[in-house]
This record gives sequence, C-alpha cells and structure tokens, in this order.
Amino acid sequence: MLSDIDDLKRQIEVLATNPKTERDYLTLPVVDLGGAQ
Repeated sequence: MLSDIDDLKRQIEVLATNPKTERDYLTLPVVDLGGAQ
C-alpha cells in the first residue's frame, strides 16, 4: 500500500505543476464511465 500512496503523491505533484496534464487526467474517468455504461 505504501507504493500506491507514493504513486498518488507523484501524480499529485505532476498535476500541481502541469495544468494541461491535469485537464487530460480528469477526462479519463469520464471516458471510462461512459464506456462502462
């Protein structure tokens, strides 16, 4: 679980420093949910 937490921290750091990546990252769950339905 520690490795998962470290990964989340890394992702948060990347998102905080790269707004464009954040926008792309936020659209992924929407696409996945649409495909699941």
